[in-house]
Amino acid sequence: MENIKKILENLSEEDIQIVREYVVNKFKDIISEMAFDRKTVIRKVEDLEDQINLHLVKMIRYKDDLNFEKHLKDVKNWLVQIQKMDVGKKNKKLPEKEYFKLLFTQPFTDATNIKRIQNYEKSDLKDYLKLPRIRSEQETVELLFKIHKEIAKRLSNDDIWNIEDYISNLIK
Repeated sequence: MENIKKILENLSEEDIQIVREYVVNKFKDIISEMAFDRKTVIRKVEDLEDQINLHLVKMIRYKDDLNFEKHLKDVKNWLVQIQKMDVGKKNKKLPEKEYFKLLFTQPFTDATNIKRIQNYEKSDLKDYLKLPRIRSEQETVELLFKIHKEIAKRLSNDDIWNIEDYISNLIK
């Protein structure tokens, strides 16, 4: 410990700042690699569910070339956050059915999800109503279902990393 104190005393303020940033980043890495208890993982997944689905609806239902890549990147980033959370022990993921249920909370029926899209359009998507619609509500629901199934499968297999290619190819 004395050796560390002596080393730190001889560092410039700039060097000390570099050391601080290094230590903080190391702690962040350690924390992000830690396994979480099941309830924590479930809560974090549920917290991201609405944002993920809202962005998917934006990409699937509306022609918005200016923001498509941004929305795709946002979805991937949220899914990577979920992917990094291990349950109980390192590299253990939730089962596919559970990811599907958590991310896409309602039983996947046309009526439920068409209503959800309509509710988005009354609130979060008001600005999008000015854009051309490229898919009907039914077509949007069908594509959401395919994407949801693939996301759940990939999350459970720890393989979400190139999901943007799958989504982009399916939607375009």
